Amino acid sequence: MASDANRSRTPEIIAFAISRPLLLMTAYLAVGATAIFYTSTRHVTQVENESAIRAAASYSQAITSIRGFYSREIVPRAKKGSATVSHDNKNLTDAIPFPATMSIDLGIELQNAEKGTHYKIFSNHPFPWRSKRTLVAYEKEALRQLATEPKTPVVHFDNTKSGKLLHYSTAVVMSKGCVSCHNKIGSSPKRGWQVGDVRGVRLITVPIPDHNAVAYKEIALLSLFVGLGLILLWHLIARLQTSLAQTTALAESYNQRNAELVVAKGAAEKANAAKSQFLANMSHELRTPLNSIIGFADVLKNPKLVAKEDVVNDYATDIRTSGQHLLDLINDILDMSKIEAGMLEIENQTVDMSETIKTCRRLVSKSAEDNNIEIGANIASDLPKLKGDPRAIQQILLNLLSNAIKFSDSDGKVRVTAALDSDKMKIEIRDQGIGIPAEQLDAMFEPFTQADNSFARRHEGTGLGVPITKALVELHGGQFQIESEEGKGTSVTIWFPGERLFIGQEPTSNENC
Repeated sequence: MASDANRSRTPEIIAFAISRPLLLMTAYLAVGATAIFYTSTRHVTQVENESAIRAAASYSQAITSIRGFYSREIVPRAKKGSATVSHDNKNLTDAIPFPATMSIDLGIELQNAEKGTHYKIFSNHPFPWRSKRTLVAYEKEALRQLATEPKTPVVHFDNTKSGKLLHYSTAVVMSKGCVSCHNKIGSSPKRGWQVGDVRGVRLITVPIPDHNAVAYKEIALLSLFVGLGLILLWHLIARLQTSLAQTTALAESYNQRNAELVVAKGAAEKANAAKSQFLANMSHELRTPLNSIIGFADVLKNPKLVAKEDVVNDYATDIRTSGQHLLDLINDILDMSKIEAGMLEIENQTVDMSETIKTCRRLVSKSAEDNNIEIGANIASDLPKLKGDPRAIQQILLNLLSNAIKFSDSDGKVRVTAALDSDKMKIEIRDQGIGIPAEQLDAMFEPFTQADNSFARRHEGTGLGVPITKALVELHGGQFQIESEEGKGTSVTIWFPGERLFIGQEPTSNENC
């Protein structure tokens, strides 16, 4: 009976989920973000551990090589020269240290130099001068394992108050020279050594930095972008549903208000087409960076494909670039929403237009260089300062310069002119790009419209740059004008009114006017 009840509820649950796509999408994104967070954290930990093990293995091999060379080459020659080999070499002027003593002293020197990595050796058969040392549980276990499997290093990770540590232990194996020395020396704690016996353990302790914080920040940033995208989609669907409801209401009252319906229907169809075109364009614009983020994140999950730190950094850079592009798209849409709602306000401060133009040229110079485009400027020496919003003024200039560069062919030229025109400040930005067809000039001032509005267009963007720029100019009481000829280029001119100019005077303060 219970199973029948569960089966009867299943269609209801499915219908409930389908009727609430935003709720279903929220759950999907939450599960996806959790999976990405878990996978990224595991991957970072794996990379840290493997890197620490490789470093410890290299360190151990270097110590082993040095000790072997010392035993083979230095000790025999020193003995032939009547030198004494002793653990007490620091107190004997004609003595050199035992190989073990030398490697211990070397480990101390390296530890002091690197300020982190520790090195020591220990054994079940210590010399008398080291017999008081007590082995901890891990060291005893390492001795036990290496006694049976001397070729397999013992790896142990330990979390302490000061951080995560790697203990990497390898066997110290008796060579022919070691056997000859240890079986003859009077202070040897054991006789009867044979070649291949495990004399003791060489322990390398490496501190591992905690990079989880970096992973947390990346996942938090990714979650923020996804969340903003979901809010935007929610907002757009709500607006579309409202528009469709209004259209339906108008259709129901067709017989009573036929004349009004014709006008309203045309307006509704135009708005619906604009929104449909916007949704189609934005789905492409949003998917492109999101696909990049997800694609590179999937690559980062495969340690075989990502074996080097510089490759990981390249993919992380690509993820951040895609995320920044997505954030720029969302910022444009939010700014346009504020403008349409009449909620965007400007702060009046003193703006040095000459310096602001220079700053904007510098900010777009990299993009211009990448496209082999020359940016020239002709700024009047008597150009006055302006009362306006510094952030908005900079956004106006950056939008216009970026568009001029974006829609210019390689080896093109962009020129900025700024001067007084009667009692107004005139700024013109002219390019030699693709131009705008005459029939599309008026549409450029409509939100979400581009000169090239097809899915195969060469240039990315939401089509909000010109409407936002025009709105910001008009908030300053200015005028905005576009002149363009297809295939020959575009000229954008803006004027700021005389009441905003400090002509023949200097502002008394840089504080808000």
